[in-house]
Amino acid sequence: MKTRSSKFHNLLSLSLSLSLLLTVSCMQSELPVADKNDVEAVKLDNADAQKTFAQLLSKAVYNSVEVRTFLKNEAMAQFDNDYDVFYPFVKDKVVCDGKTFRDILLSYCDREEELVQIEESLLLLNILVPDMTLFWDFNAETWDVSDADVGVISRDDDDNTVYMEGEAIGSLTPDEIPGFPCLVVKNNERMVVANGMTRSTNVTYKFADDAYNPAKTGPKTRSDSYDADLEALPEIYPYAKSTDLDPLVIAAYNEFNTIDNRPYQRDNVYYGMTKSISTGDLRPNIQEEILMFRLSSNNYNVMSDETKDPTLNTEGSGPGKGHNGWSNEQIISQIWKEGSFEFVFKIFITNGINSQPSQIEKRISVKANKLFALSKIHVDYTNGTLIRRKDWVYTANSNFLVPRWVRVGTDTGLPGAIPVYLPPWELYEGSTVRYIGVFESDETGTRTETFSWTDEFSKTFDSSGEVNIGKDTGVISGGIKVGYGTTTKETKQTSISTTVAIGSDTLGDVDFRYSDPIIVSDSEKSTKGYRMNAISTGEVEIVFAPRRK
Repeated sequence: MKTRSSKFHNLLSLSLSLSLLLTVSCMQSELPVADKNDVEAVKLDNADAQKTFAQLLSKAVYNSVEVRTFLKNEAMAQFDNDYDVFYPFVKDKVVCDGKTFRDILLSYCDREEELVQIEESLLLLNILVPDMTLFWDFNAETWDVSDADVGVISRDDDDNTVYMEGEAIGSLTPDEIPGFPCLVVKNNERMVVANGMTRSTNVTYKFADDAYNPAKTGPKTRSDSYDADLEALPEIYPYAKSTDLDPLVIAAYNEFNTIDNRPYQRDNVYYGMTKSISTGDLRPNIQEEILMFRLSSNNYNVMSDETKDPTLNTEGSGPGKGHNGWSNEQIISQIWKEGSFEFVFKIFITNGINSQPSQIEKRISVKANKLFALSKIHVDYTNGTLIRRKDWVYTANSNFLVPRWVRVGTDTGLPGAIPVYLPPWELYEGSTVRYIGVFESDETGTRTETFSWTDEFSKTFDSSGEVNIGKDTGVISGGIKVGYGTTTKETKQTSISTTVAIGSDTLGDVDFRYSDPIIVSDSEKSTKGYRMNAISTGEVEIVFAPRRK
């Protein structure tokens, strides 16, 4: 073996021709007409076209778990009794975000003509997921699509070059079997052009022999019931791009991040304090935004108790049944009952040590598939016969739900979503703690719910200053020193009763404190964004960030 990368350290050297990789198994039965493409292109020879496509495909499978999942599912469909993905039949299928497989491949081309050349040169272009279970545990069904390291080789390449992420990382000798997931680009010998066309425009196809047609060969032996990967796992931590944050928030993190005792970032945002300025005046044009929130997946079973609530299709019939297999998007669109969850955020703010807390109520509606990702789907497979096509029955299970971070103003899945704001922190009098209860609202009468918490009131005014509300300047002055110097405080046990709908589900509550950090890390700001601090009780997590009005 010729090696140019450490990714090949686990290749298994066996005295077996590479051509054995190209004999495996897959299914489907309809033979669609290839779509028109009017772009003229000069044809390539088979080997060059396959190598170019292999390089292109390797970029797509490396960068997208959705593409890997799509290819896995299409291979398991076994449209020709082999684990083949026939490009003319799948290129216009939607993979994710409304983009077809061809759209995704085009995004890695400098110009469309590059892909057209391949399509015109390889009318039988095929992607094989080889069955290597004789040597190690890899085939279409066992493929772990969470692993981005997938090699791509082409059958007619004499050098057996392996591409990964668009780069040639090594080559296989004829007696070597790859010990890593790989795909094989080749022509499909089980299909032929039916209408004598020599260009991809208006080509029709047929099986080269009835032995390859699952409608003629009857049932195949295979696993009839299994759990299949569906959606990629969401991000664990909350991240926000710089464009999602007020520049004051980023400036506050940069100002205080290198100081050992980590002064309060809100001191800088609200009062303009810095490393060298330890007193400040309130900026009253700033308010707290509920930037994003996340619910534990345990809350799904709590929330889905009313007939109007969105629920998973757990029956394994009806919308979950389809012939020839559905795409991931089709499954997801059918697996949730229509509708959205409505959440009520009750925010309690105590404005003075001798005053009763005020109550602010904010409502947020969110589509179920925006709250939770469905990481897997249970598939029951019914084999086809001469008179009946094969069916897949998809069954959802709440154990497969994984919580997503919902960006309140943009990620609800509903049109017209608006930001949710809280009043500014007025620490010259008010509590440094805000108490927030979260409910899933079902409007069926009312009940009373009581909350209790400990308010804290800051006593960090400069003794030489006098607290005044500037009538002309609109600022609070008096040398407030919240995060610096000697801090004293008074505490007060606070309790309040509030009215909620009888059918509403209590999801959790949080203590939101002025002293809580806003940004906790910028180590991934160029890729994922700033990692934000989340206030959590285990069942509900909320991210707050100040923003100018």
